[in-house]
Amino acid sequence: MNELVIDAAVVSPMEVTLAEHAAVIRALGKRVVGDIIEIGRRLTDAKRIAGHGGWLPWLQREFGWSDSAALKFMQVHEMATKSVKFTDLNLPVSGLYLLAAPSTPDEAREAVIERAANGEALSLKEVQRMIDQAKQKQADDYEQRLRALTEKYKREADQLCADIGEALSPDDVQSAIDDALAPLQRKIKRLEEEREKRAERKRPDPYGLPATSIIAALHQLALALTITPGRVLEREKMVADATGQQLKALTAEPIRDAKTVLPWIERFIKKVAQ
Repeated sequence: MNELVIDAAVVSPMEVTLAEHAAVIRALGKRVVGDIIEIGRRLTDAKRIAGHGGWLPWLQREFGWSDSAALKFMQVHEMATKSVKFTDLNLPVSGLYLLAAPSTPDEAREAVIERAANGEALSLKEVQRMIDQAKQKQADDYEQRLRALTEKYKREADQLCADIGEALSPDDVQSAIDDALAPLQRKIKRLEEEREKRAERKRPDPYGLPATSIIAALHQLALALTITPGRVLEREKMVADATGQQLKALTAEPIRDAKTVLPWIERFIKKVAQ
C-alpha cells in the first residue's frame, strides 16, 4: 500500500519517515559525538526524502533551523563516514563543526583526529589554532607556487623572445609566446583564482557565531517551556526552603535574565513581521 492510516488521518510513508527523523533528532539534541553524527545522518536522509522544495519548510517547521545550521550536523556526519576513529574522539562540539567545514585543510583535520584519537583532550582554541596554521601554510604554498610559475613564465618568454625576436614582428612574437606558454598561463590563472577564493573565505562574518548561538538558545528555551511561570516559582520556593536561601536571592539572576531577554524577543518578532 502507498498510504498508512494513523488516527483516521491519511499519512504518506514519506511523512511518517520525516516525522520519525524529527522526533529522534529532537530527542538526541547536541550531546556527544555519536549523537551529532546520528543527527547529521538523519538530516541527510530527511533532505533526500523531502526534496528540494520541501527541505527548508520541513527544517523550519520542525526545528526552526536554517539550512546552514543543519549543514553543520550533516558535514560532521559526512566526515565521520570517512574516518573510523571519528566516533571515539574527545572533542568539543564546536571543534567538530570546525573540523567538518569544507574550508578546513585535510592536513589539519587529520592532525586533530590523530591527536584526539591518541587520548588528547583538545580544546576549541587548540583545534582553531591547528586549523589556522594549516590554512596559513596552504596560503604560503599557493604564494610560493604562484611566484615560481610567474618567474618561470618570464624566463621562458624572455628566451622565446630572444630566439625568434629578429625573425618576427612584435605582434607575432607575442602571439608565438602566448601559444607556446598557454599551459603555463592557465596554471597561473588557476592559482590566482584560487587565491581570490581563499581571500573571500577569510573575510569574517561578524555575526555568525552570536547569531547561531541565539537562534539555538531560543529553540532550546521554547522546548523547555512546558510548565507555567507559577510552577517554576513553586519549585524555586521548594529549593529555597530546603536550602535555607531567600527566594528573592535565588530568583534574582533568572529575573534579570528574563528582563534582558524579553525586550530582545519583542524587537526580534517585530523585525521578522516587517
